[in-house]
Amino acid sequence: EGFPNAIIEALAMERPVVATNAGGTGDLIRQGETGWLVEPGDADGLVEGLLNAYRDSEQAQAWARVGRELVEREFSVDALVANTTGLYRELLRRRSPSA
Repeated sequence: EGFPNAIIEALAMERPVVATNAGGTGDLIRQGETGWLVEPGDADGLVEGLLNAYRDSEQAQAWARVGRELVEREFSVDALVANTTGLYRELLRRRSPSA
């Protein structure tokens, strides 16, 4: 998946996330801040991340809270509309008068 909607949904529901660093996952999961990020194929790293989340539920919930704040700030409908509108305004500003 190019942009991980399932991860956005998990963070929006304030759930801790352990995920592989593929596609846009690294834009959402910031190691030790919004979750646990593992390189693809790193089975030991995945187990470590899952065990850390299980053993330290307070830390996992802290990741989940920060992740929810990230989603609300950067991926809410209002934020996406503002970003898209800003992009169109910038493109129109750059537009050549002859176009």
